[in-house]
Amino acid sequence: MAKDLSRTSKIDDIGQIFKMLEQLEESLRERNRQGLYDLSRKSEDIICTLLNLAFDWKLVNLNETRSNCPVIDLADQDRGIGVQVTSAKRENRSKEDIITLLKKHHQIMYYRVLIFHIIENSHKAEKKDGIVEYWDMSDLKAAIMGCSAKTQSQILEFLYKVKDEGIFDENRSLLSVDNYFVSGQNMDEDYVSGCASFTCQRGRVRITAFVPRSPSEEICCYIEFARRDTIGHHITFDSKTITEMLFVGHHQPMEERGYTVATKREDGLALLQLGNSRMIVDINTAEQFGEVIDSLYEEYECSQRRLADILGTTGFSLPPDESWAQPIMRIPVWLWRCIREFVQEHDAFTRHNEWDVFNSAVPPSTVRIVRNKGEKSISGILAELFASVNGEVCTVLWKRGYDGDSRECVGFDNQTKWRADYTANWFLTQLLPHICEIIYQQQFIGMKNRIRNIFSNVPKQDDFVKSILSRITSFYLHT
Repeated sequence: MAKDLSRTSKIDDIGQIFKMLEQLEESLRERNRQGLYDLSRKSEDIICTLLNLAFDWKLVNLNETRSNCPVIDLADQDRGIGVQVTSAKRENRSKEDIITLLKKHHQIMYYRVLIFHIIENSHKAEKKDGIVEYWDMSDLKAAIMGCSAKTQSQILEFLYKVKDEGIFDENRSLLSVDNYFVSGQNMDEDYVSGCASFTCQRGRVRITAFVPRSPSEEICCYIEFARRDTIGHHITFDSKTITEMLFVGHHQPMEERGYTVATKREDGLALLQLGNSRMIVDINTAEQFGEVIDSLYEEYECSQRRLADILGTTGFSLPPDESWAQPIMRIPVWLWRCIREFVQEHDAFTRHNEWDVFNSAVPPSTVRIVRNKGEKSISGILAELFASVNGEVCTVLWKRGYDGDSRECVGFDNQTKWRADYTANWFLTQLLPHICEIIYQQQFIGMKNRIRNIFSNVPKQDDFVKSILSRITSFYLHT
């Protein structure tokens, strides 16, 4: 049988293509491990060309005309296709975050958004989520496999050209003569510790930050300046300094930033207050510093929104505090005492009726809701309520529950742990009306005197309950 030379040539081309794609992937992995992202930036152009050849698209690199373009790096505006090229292991933004940022930062409507993971794709079980698709090298290889022999030859020729430029060389120069950082950013998730390491560098500034992925973690960052006249300045910032100084005036002109003391644009200089240090830098360095702070702010806000969605703290008129304790209502102190008496009578460890869901062995300022021991379920704390007293009223705050079998940020399904919104709704629509009915029926010791202090004549039960509930200021917006 005659040998099919065209088929053999095609197989050889595919083998060479796959080999060089794997070299690119390995080079990126190694350089990212060292905290160097110059090749990640160059890979945007490589992926752009490869996708154009494989699908006959007309993608362009948006970063060439708009530095650090938000959300997507490549776009074929005629087809409504956007591509984010990332060397991170996992896209940390949700689909909703991506769509929101697209609408905010881009005038063009995109109907298809690819999150292209050059190194690997941790979304293997969720290849597509609405308009958002998660790709990696395996998807590109599959597309190349289906291309014509002519297209595959063009792809191979392009990759040889890239290789000749020294892109895959291990000892390629990392910084320019003037010690500049190559622009790029990366997010490295650590799901065990509940934190993520974010690195972003722009010219003369690099920031390395730990972005929280669980309620007990706090943001912190480490900033390096690469230029010779600022080298040696390596500054660490805690959560308070970041949120109260660095993030103040984010995405605003330099003069409106919280860390800017003064600018002298005619001389090209800026005076920055960075924690306890004051630095005079040129305008370009100050602008680059602002860019990395803005990138960090966006990542931090995405992280905070994700936590709020998990914990159920988005539907309130007041925000949670730094520990994610969520204010849910303000009530009279005497009513809190009535609630505490009810809790003492309905301890889950001694009784197994409908309302016996409390652990009474807690301080007077706390109500702890636990799983009813009459149920066949794992023991744990569903949620806690804490009273912060101020005169004759107290603010009731929700605090997250605890389950020894799940991580801190897992299990908020209103079965293992109660979300803040679920707890507030249960408290306002079930527990408080029930306690008010008991007060009316004078089932607690000393209730008769309290009723006489409030009403000269005891009204009907429904009117009585409504009157007490009207004294409650709810911060929950959906009751």
